[in-house]
Amino acid sequence: MIAKLLLLTLVGVCTAYQYSYEYEFPASRPFNQTGFEFGAWEPNREYVYNVTTKTMTALPDLEDYWTGIVTHGYLVIRPKDHNYVVAYIDRPTYATFNEYLPRGYRTELSHFNL
Repeated sequence: MIAKLLLLTLVGVCTAYQYSYEYEFPASRPFNQTGFEFGAWEPNREYVYNVTTKTMTALPDLEDYWTGIVTHGYLVIRPKDHNYVVAYIDRPTYATFNEYLPRGYRTELSHFNL
């Protein structure tokens, strides 16, 4: 019973300590004019990211045989304002494989020409 009471007290103290800093951080920031000074993107600009993914799984009955899919595309992000962002994948391509890969998941799959 005492252990439960001590645990409950400890949780309460940690929660109160966490919320004691809630109003200190925004006060230390400079004046926010547009809302995007601390955001990830500026409004009315286009950001393009080169995105490549590789999803693989090993076939347990066959040594060093792997199957999976490789995808490539360009992630385009266009923030309109702080509440509205348009994002899409431009020119997506993919390739599936079922091959012997001696280095396993560390193998470079550049021969797919994505």
